[in-house]
Amino acid sequence: MRDALSVLAERTVSAFPLSIGTSLAFESLFDGRQAPYDNERELPSRINIDDYKIFLINVGTLIRNIIKLDLLESHTGVLKTRKEFNTKYYDYKKLELENMPFQRKLLAIFGDHVLFKPYPLKIRQVFIDVARKSKWTPITSEYKVDNDINMYVADLGIKQEFRLI
Repeated sequence: MRDALSVLAERTVSAFPLSIGTSLAFESLFDGRQAPYDNERELPSRINIDDYKIFLINVGTLIRNIIKLDLLESHTGVLKTRKEFNTKYYDYKKLELENMPFQRKLLAIFGDHVLFKPYPLKIRQVFIDVARKSKWTPITSEYKVDNDINMYVADLGIKQEFRLI
């Protein structure tokens, strides 16, 4: 199964380096930066955005299409993609954390090899179990992590929301 980042990198684009639908929409607003997907496609009339009082853009789609965040390790020079950030956790290999997303609150729990001391293994194991049960991936959202942990806590009958940071 292909991971989300390779799907994003290999997606079909047109005159803008965005997913095809977004790119085609932008072609009716601006001149493209590269050759269009379909040279024979008749473009709709150019839209003048000054003719509109309100102009709505799905910012989430733009961010998903535009932002690619990588980590350059200063001491090794290794370039890591977002799905590899979790290798920074303390005991990454020993605890088999390859599907653990890298997030601030999880960094506070799992620690690293330099700045953050990990919580006791018993606590970390709870998060590992929830991650496996909930099928987390390295790019699982913070919302899903919070929700899954809160559901786990609620199932135990504890009335406490997961709020570390």
